[in-house]
Amino acid sequence: MATTAALGTVPDGEAGMGVEEADLTVEQRPESIHSMSTSYNEALATRPFKHRIDKRDRRAVGERLTVLEYAPDIYQVYSEAGEEYLVETRAPSCTCPDFRYREADCKHIRRARIEAGEYDLDGLATEIDDAIDTLDNRLANLAAQRSELVGFRREVDRLRDGTDE
Repeated sequence: MATTAALGTVPDGEAGMGVEEADLTVEQRPESIHSMSTSYNEALATRPFKHRIDKRDRRAVGERLTVLEYAPDIYQVYSEAGEEYLVETRAPSCTCPDFRYREADCKHIRRARIEAGEYDLDGLATEIDDAIDTLDNRLANLAAQRSELVGFRREVDRLRDGTDE
């Protein structure tokens, strides 16, 4: 069914739009005139989230590493497998392959700094909390999107079956 406007006949769903808006495709129209809700469209634009907590930080905290002070700023770090690495926290350096080949602070250096009280665990905890909050917000958005789609499906089924509740 069409609606008659002062400028002529306007297709269903386009009444009340300006002339310019009626000439646009659905993708080009302003967000306010789309039939889907804003929350659904925002959720569609949501990209996958991958936290940025460094994998070496995760390993330094999560793996069972034993740290023994050998001398000031020098530590022996034993891995879960029993491998021994010599770590200097001041320079920093480590005898592990990760440090030798990548020249990045490896999990052994980070863990030695944690044990020595030289690592910002409060900052790491804040970073983790921020990542959890972001994930919680995205989960809530996905739940709202799912709920909307379930309701939409019910309406489609009702119309398809010709039942009116």
